[in-house]
Amino acid sequence: PETVQIVPPDQVARFLYERAIFPVFSSNVDAAQYDHEKNILIITFKEGSQYAYSNVSLAEAILFAQAASKGGWVWTYLRIRGTKHGHRKPYKKIKG
Repeated sequence: PETVQIVPPDQVARFLYERAIFPVFSSNVDAAQYDHEKNILIITFKEGSQYAYSNVSLAEAILFAQAASKGGWVWTYLRIRGTKHGHRKPYKKIKG
């Protein structure tokens, strides 16, 4: 079982429902932002690039907020491990 990161409920609620930027502690991911109306998760990586992933459900966004390893979550739910360009969800590079 994956370890869960304890995040204050108000911070998670703002991330899930108010499109608040969600700073994370990760070696690869810098921050995230979720649009629950459009099911889009924007991930900002430490090196400055930013991607908008479509079709990310509210349940998946909650799992992201709780995941101990944000980079690991990205590889499990958004990317295809072992590939350079493989993605599980539709995406658009918006920065970097």
